[in-house]
Amino acid sequence: MSWFFSNNSDTKFYYEYTGAMQKKMIEKHYSPRVNSVDRGYQILDWESEDAHLGRFNALTDQLDLSGLSILDVGCGLGDLYGFIRDKEIDAAYTGIDILDDMVNEAGRRYPDASFLSGDMFSHEIFSKGEYDVVYSS
Repeated sequence: MSWFFSNNSDTKFYYEYTGAMQKKMIEKHYSPRVNSVDRGYQILDWESEDAHLGRFNALTDQLDLSGLSILDVGCGLGDLYGFIRDKEIDAAYTGIDILDDMVNEAGRRYPDASFLSGDMFSHEIFSKGEYDVVYSS
C-alpha cells in the first residue's frame, strides 16, 4: 500500500485508486478463508502457530504493555488481543482491519475487545498520539 500524502488532487486520486485496488486483492485472497473453525494462523497464511505467536512474543518481550493503549493495525482475527488477554496484560486494545469479514470474525472470537473496519492509510481515523503503541505484523 502506498503511504505518500500530498495535497495535489491528482496524486490523492492515484493513491485512493491504488489503495482500493489493493483492498480488492486482499479481499479476494482472505475473505473466502475467514471461518469460525480454522485457527488464526491458518487463515492468515502464517507457516505455523509458533511463527504467528512469535511476533506477539517479540512485542511483549520488548515492551511492558501494562496500562498502555494499543492499536493493532491489520488486526486480522484479533489474535494479538487473545494473546494479551491470556498473558493477563492489562492493556486497552483496539484492532483495525481493512476487511469487514476479518473484523466481524474477530468480534465473534473476542466479543470483549474493540474492533474497527477501515483503511487508516486512506484518511485520518485516529488523532495523533491517541495510542501509546501502534503495532502491525
